[in-house]
Amino acid sequence: MKSVFLCICALLQFSLVTEINAQKMPFMPQHDSYNLSFADIHWTANPISDSLKGEVCYYFKADSNIDTFALLLHDSLKIHTIESDGISLSYLRPGNHQLLVLWPHIMPAGDLGNICIKYSGIPGDYQGDKAYFRGAHNNVSGLWTISEPYSALCWWPVKISLDDKIDSLHIRITHPDEYRAVTNGVYQTETHEGNQITSYWAHKYPVTAYLVGFAITNYAKYTDWYVKENDSIAIHNYVYPEDSANLSNVTPGLLPVMDIFRVLYGEYPFYNEHYGHAQCGMGGGMENQTMTFMGYFNHHIMSHELAHSWFGNMITCGSWEDIWLNEGFATYSTGLTYEYLLNGFYWDKWKRETIANICTQNGGSVWVNDTTNASRIFDSRLSYNKGAYLLHMLRWVCGDPAFFKSILEYTSKPELRYAYARTSDFINILEAESGISLEEFMTDWFYGEGFPSYTIQWKRLESTALQLKIFQTTSHSSVNFFEMPLPIKLKGSYQDSIIILNHNLQGQIFTVDPGFWVDSVFFDPERWIVSSGNQVTGTEEPEKTTFAVFPNPVIDLLNVRFPSGNPPNYKIYNLDASLLQEGNLDKNTINFKVFAPGVYIIKIDSGKASAIFRIIKL
Repeated sequence: MKSVFLCICALLQFSLVTEINAQKMPFMPQHDSYNLSFADIHWTANPISDSLKGEVCYYFKADSNIDTFALLLHDSLKIHTIESDGISLSYLRPGNHQLLVLWPHIMPAGDLGNICIKYSGIPGDYQGDKAYFRGAHNNVSGLWTISEPYSALCWWPVKISLDDKIDSLHIRITHPDEYRAVTNGVYQTETHEGNQITSYWAHKYPVTAYLVGFAITNYAKYTDWYVKENDSIAIHNYVYPEDSANLSNVTPGLLPVMDIFRVLYGEYPFYNEHYGHAQCGMGGGMENQTMTFMGYFNHHIMSHELAHSWFGNMITCGSWEDIWLNEGFATYSTGLTYEYLLNGFYWDKWKRETIANICTQNGGSVWVNDTTNASRIFDSRLSYNKGAYLLHMLRWVCGDPAFFKSILEYTSKPELRYAYARTSDFINILEAESGISLEEFMTDWFYGEGFPSYTIQWKRLESTALQLKIFQTTSHSSVNFFEMPLPIKLKGSYQDSIIILNHNLQGQIFTVDPGFWVDSVFFDPERWIVSSGNQVTGTEEPEKTTFAVFPNPVIDLLNVRFPSGNPPNYKIYNLDASLLQEGNLDKNTINFKVFAPGVYIIKIDSGKASAIFRIIKL
């Protein structure tokens, strides 16, 4: 009767929890009753076959009294045995890839347990996502895995959650001896039996299930070394032999990127092991912890994936709603390499192209409103590019010192390192460091959709003063108005200045005086803000109520503005009050090339009004 009672409890528990989790992860059984401490894994695979054989042993601690151990495993895979300390355990597979292992007794909270699952079969797909791939290069077979966000269940029994990491791993991979296998952590040794090789790997850092993977083909290996004073980090590269010579000239380009990221984000999170690349047949890259799987190698992909070591791997988003904490940070990190490398040559291009991509559609939030849809989670326009620019705008609003100090605090916070974070964890740090409330900003830019378009109307007032009137339209109805500090560039013939206007109202009017004659106005010249379709309209003609001269200092031609009417006369004196030149301003300019560098006095007189100016000649 006891076993029947346990079965009934497990089924009721499964049904209830499935309903509770329906909004975010509709396939997940209860997962919060135990904490994974260690996984001992053995996979047997052949790149010429779709079949996989595995044995996965978990060691865990019960967080509460449990009678059921819940995992996910694709329904296409056959379970051979499930044991704990050599004792066979019963289990249920109620569908939707659920695996519920029935414990022979109620395990008290705080107890330690273990479970070993042997299984085999052809890994299936989940929601159209394939996780176990075979391919070929140069007529040689290869295979690899990719599991983000939910597809790890397709090829091994896993706890898919964003609240528990496996503290450490031992992995064995058995395969034909013409190939080489790579996976997470540090290669230990290998054994040979007949025509089979078993390689042994160990990873001693916490890792979430979707960041575990392996690949097999005839890899060639070479190592780049990041060396800084007495520090060194190995970057192991497992690549196709036919590409090895070429790629060995490409991957060292990651070394200066490691320099930048260690300064901005702190020490490489897996310093005691290594970093690595494994070439494979995918389109881009996948940041499997310590061993990124690479479809191709270029600066953009390599720097993006390395940044995931801090953002995504060490600190993992605690909900797929917050995937920007992974992908937005990694994308912005690539942008920062363009700012700090090659004298910033590609920085403006990166900003321009990123904004253009974001603004190709009028809607879309950085916040993911449908975590059951992998395409929505990994929307490149929103989670990657708009997520990256959300960071850039936070940097603008809070200032560089507070922004970068907050990132260092975020990556060093003990409760976040090798754990999970939500958006509020980062924003709270940034608010505390900057002293600025970001609630309105995040409502508009994180939860809200779309972007603003600005119309700036300017006109000249007296002398060098300007009036600017600023209007805004939004591309999506979820945001009525984006309150933002706006950078405006004022440009004269020989001088320019950027002013910052806190735009909080529609049609807001600002009066500014830069101290020089402005002939053109530009909105956001350094591209701090996501916006599109902006217009600047105005005139350099003043409301002519008084005299003005510019530029001052002057090099050659001095321009003179004066009230409407007949051109006034002028006289130029040196500081000894000696008259040097006089004439009529029929051309609105005076040629100062004829004067030596120094200070001069100019008097302008129209008969009705007069003015005296001190002019510096360079």
